[in-house]
Amino acid sequence: WTRGDPAEAIPLAVNAGRDNDSVAGVVGMIAGTLHGIDAFPDRWVQTVEEVNPIPDIRELAGNLCDAIPARSSTTPA
Repeated sequence: WTRGDPAEAIPLAVNAGRDNDSVAGVVGMIAGTLHGIDAFPDRWVQTVEEVNPIPDIRELAGNLCDAIPARSSTTPA
């Protein structure tokens, strides 16, 4: 329906009804995972960065992405 465009997919999820805030959040997470931050409108990214008190949300996200392969390559004790 939205051809992979997060700027179309998220509002569609918000307006779908029912548990729309959760659905839109999941749609946003999937879209971000598949398409990266550049797929989102700049004003959306700026708003998220302004309202979240995390010193550097991009650095935090990068560290999380770096930790996933490192953790999956270790064997359980």
